[in-house]
Amino acid sequence: MSSINIVNLCGNLTRDPITRDLGNGRICVSLRLATNEKYKSNGEVKEYADFHNITIFSQGLAAIAQKYLRKGSKAQVFGKLETRRYEEDGVTKYSTEVVLRSYKHELHLHDNPEFEALKKSGLWAPAREDEIINEDDLNSGLFDTSGQRQDDEIPF
Repeated sequence: MSSINIVNLCGNLTRDPITRDLGNGRICVSLRLATNEKYKSNGEVKEYADFHNITIFSQGLAAIAQKYLRKGSKAQVFGKLETRRYEEDGVTKYSTEVVLRSYKHELHLHDNPEFEALKKSGLWAPAREDEIINEDDLNSGLFDTSGQRQDDEIPF
């Protein structure tokens, strides 16, 4: 039996998308998505936010994210969870992120009339299977490995 690795998140961007050039006319886009939940503690309603790193390698989805998403935008991503191991100053570190890599992954923009008009025009198409990224691109150092949240704000 095969395993399942599916992530579905809906939240708001904490910063503008960061675009990186992969060469050969390809890009990847990094997002930071905040999700929140409310809960009661001692009768008082409290809110908790989680921050998620999203990396988009699918060229069609990356172009859409680059053009239409901004800090505060509401977006929904369907991708897979990936954990990378890397060395920094002789110390082994790990980074976990949601990755949108292939035709199976999706990006939905909520409350964005310009993008909705594009979809209705017939000019928008989802990612294709041939947009799958190769292993060399995964290890190219394109990821934010600082782990710092200094520019994060809860955008809701």
